[in-house]
Amino acid sequence: MTTSRHILAVMLSCLCLHGQAITGLEVMQRNKEQLHCSTMSYDNTLTLVNKNGQKRERSMKRQEKTDANDNKQTLIQFTQPADVKWTALLTIEHSKQDDDRWLYMPALKKSRRIPTSDISKSFMGTDFTYEDLGTEEIEEFNYEYIGQETESTSGVKCHHIVATPKTPAKAKESGYSKRELFVSADHYVVVHVKYYDKKGALIKEFRGDDLRPVGSKWRFHSLTMKDLKRKGYTQIKVRNYAIDSEIGDNVFTKGYMESFTK
Repeated sequence: MTTSRHILAVMLSCLCLHGQAITGLEVMQRNKEQLHCSTMSYDNTLTLVNKNGQKRERSMKRQEKTDANDNKQTLIQFTQPADVKWTALLTIEHSKQDDDRWLYMPALKKSRRIPTSDISKSFMGTDFTYEDLGTEEIEEFNYEYIGQETESTSGVKCHHIVATPKTPAKAKESGYSKRELFVSADHYVVVHVKYYDKKGALIKEFRGDDLRPVGSKWRFHSLTMKDLKRKGYTQIKVRNYAIDSEIGDNVFTKGYMESFTK
């Protein structure tokens, strides 16, 4: 091959590589990079709204820590009102086995393990399930790339992806047959999610709003999960974000979450 032909071949190869369309998996990998941090904590106000517009308000604190193997530990604690104060959910992720989830109820003075078979159930009467509160395990799903489009409500240009469980075991475990994800093309955050039940019916929708920079990351300060069957929704308003601050390992233990009522 002459030098000129070799150069042309290299140029064409680079152009083809550059012109390759992004895949759904690549989008979700970038989303994971955007979400990744060693620690994160924040306070939030959670409002439950029923179909008649009646509201109940709760205050919560969330703390997270990610280890060297990218496994996350999460503690969610209710701080108000009195009837749910210090109720807590502890989640310990594992790479090659089921995650551990423990729910602490102050009235019982003990923690109860949430089995994997229950992850599609509602968390404390909200429109979020235990599954919704967990980390997106991208190796457990297929991500079909539909295309790039402007998300209807936010007006944000997004990558449209359909996520489905990769294995029969994951399909059985999950509460959803599929999810439609709308991931922003600029910051790779999930702006909108549509959830479909086992029969393929659309049952819930998630939306993230009020996106702002927090350190080197981007985070929503308002999150809404709407139940299309119940015709109600749960809204979370976030404040006091702290990223990559020191959080001790002792925080992510049953003893710690139980200590507030002893």
